[in-house]
Amino acid sequence: MNDLYDNLFKVIIIGDWGVGKSNIILRLTQDAFDPDSRTTIGIEFSQKLVEFHKQKSLIQIWDTAGQDRFKAITSAYYRAAVGAILVYDISDRSSFDNLSTWISEIQSNTPQNTTTMLLGNKADLKKDRVISFDEGFDYAKRHKFLFNEVSALTGEGINDSFHELIVKVYDTVIYGLLETKRSTSKLSFVEEQENDGVFKRLHRGFCC
Repeated sequence: MNDLYDNLFKVIIIGDWGVGKSNIILRLTQDAFDPDSRTTIGIEFSQKLVEFHKQKSLIQIWDTAGQDRFKAITSAYYRAAVGAILVYDISDRSSFDNLSTWISEIQSNTPQNTTTMLLGNKADLKKDRVISFDEGFDYAKRHKFLFNEVSALTGEGINDSFHELIVKVYDTVIYGLLETKRSTSKLSFVEEQENDGVFKRLHRGFCC
């Protein structure tokens, strides 16, 4: 086991182009905001070390492009993700209406019971809001997602939301509630390791 961490978890962040996914990661990992953030091309990768329950967990965060033309590429990277952050822009109705498409991507390409958090970004744009907090909350509740509104610009809610997600991921994985998804069968983490090595059991956790 790596001496620097006890667990290694893969989390994906998805949603329409322009909702602020890259800046959410930037705020989370560097406590910064880039007003000139460029469009993500395909996949970008970041990581963050968190500590709770007297264990250190290294979180791999995969930022996926929001444009339709990249979906064939990015869907392959969903595999082995134990957490998903689904983002919409509270000032953009279309980004909310398109959530069902992204949910289908999660359901088709990630392990069963992958922990998903719905985030309404740009909470600082109160005057431009078209999606109410209650509408976002109710949508998340129907799909059994965690939920919060955040602002990558100000940092509001970013760290608290991420901590909530990772604690739930930890509990789901460590207590064996997560199963991988296959077209013909569902395999446990141990069985997955025995078949193709995508998951590797650690001393006190799982690697993905």
